[in-house]
Amino acid sequence: MTHQDHRLIIPGHAVRCGLIDGFGEPAMSVLRSEITEGIPRVTLAVTWKPGVGTPPPGMRAELSQGESASLSDVGTFTLVDMEAPLDGDVFPRPVILFTPDPRLIETARRYAGANGLFFPNTIDDGSHP
Repeated sequence: MTHQDHRLIIPGHAVRCGLIDGFGEPAMSVLRSEITEGIPRVTLAVTWKPGVGTPPPGMRAELSQGESASLSDVGTFTLVDMEAPLDGDVFPRPVILFTPDPRLIETARRYAGANGLFFPNTIDDGSHP
């Protein structure tokens, strides 16, 4: 994934979704999804596993359909739509458009280095032609 990509994410409730293909941190989780008075709403959080150089906790956004929120050094999240719950699930599944911040890959690379984690050199931040 390059920093220029836009990506649709359709997570199940309480599922942790990686934001960088090939590296597990950071991840987005849906804390709450609902349709109230016909308006889809979602509360999402971006988390990093605890470690050295971990970006600040508490990166959350509450969105109604069509709204966007930018989270520092991670990217912009837009609630595009809401899908019906999967079989056996109670909560609707949000359709979220994720646009990475250009600094996301470098932030993740520093986090990996500080915590002794392998960061694949095949992940491109878009700064190389």
